[in-house]
Amino acid sequence: MWGLIFCLGNKDWKFFAVLSNTIDRANARFSYEGALLKTLTYVLLGLLVLISTFSAIGKLRKDPKAIEPLTNVGVKPNQVPLLAALELAAAAGLLIGLKFHPLAVAAATGLSLYFIGAVISHLRVKDKFAAFAPAFVLALISIATTVLINSNLS
Repeated sequence: MWGLIFCLGNKDWKFFAVLSNTIDRANARFSYEGALLKTLTYVLLGLLVLISTFSAIGKLRKDPKAIEPLTNVGVKPNQVPLLAALELAAAAGLLIGLKFHPLAVAAATGLSLYFIGAVISHLRVKDKFAAFAPAFVLALISIATTVLINSNLS
């Protein structure tokens, strides 16, 4: 916009008018992309909160669909409540982290390590990919959320 003012009195300043217009468009684009990335961050964060909460509830209720994969990789029954507590703590950390962003980064990093550990546990017992695909996808989502929180909410 400022370049346009100079352009009014002198033909040599037309370059600045073009430059200014280009900068204005670039700033608008970055603003739109920033809003889009922030929205994506909140969506992924909410998804992780829901998934980890319902996963923890399944473990605490001793749902066979939640317990069977754990026993296949060698998790003892007395360790299941600890895993559920870790998931609930991560979900709470993500929610509280909406106001205190370093906590959200820590919680998302913790979930990333949790799901990476799950994938490694399945690989250690030579499970097929279908057995640990959910943990693999959740590890990727957790890692992406950690990066997004760190870059968009901090």
